[in-house]
Amino acid sequence: MRKIIALAAIVAASPLLAQEVEFDPAPVLACLESGAGADCIGTAASACTVQPDARDAVECMMAEYAFWNSALRADFQILYEGEIAADMMLADLPRFADRPEAAPLLAAMQGHWQAWRDALCAYEALQGWNTDGEAFNRALCLMHVTGTQVLTLRRLAMGGG
Repeated sequence: MRKIIALAAIVAASPLLAQEVEFDPAPVLACLESGAGADCIGTAASACTVQPDARDAVECMMAEYAFWNSALRADFQILYEGEIAADMMLADLPRFADRPEAAPLLAAMQGHWQAWRDALCAYEALQGWNTDGEAFNRALCLMHVTGTQVLTLRRLAMGGG
């Protein structure tokens, strides 16, 4: 969270410039490797904003959001396919005959989560309506909420409830 606050301070201190930025996911990957979890969200965007001539925090956050969104799709697919296989295996065991299937529940959860994320981020963007804060709030929300969901799916895949 401190990294996100620091990112906001950088943006407040400098005008937003529309330009291409080079995004490197290495800070997020190194942070995740260290076990820092949710504190890793925003680390690559923060590093992106301090590049020479790169001050567009929105582009940096959207680039990190794209990183998390790609991870989300891949992680969800792996978890979903695992649940399909487990559902099929458990269906053959009398002890689990009444167990609801996990794969449809996972798919429904993800669909509801996507709708919730979209509504939440639209609401957060509205808080900066008609200012530079609108795009900033939306990008920050998308990056943070999507990163959090990736970590949630990874926890679930590891058997954590």
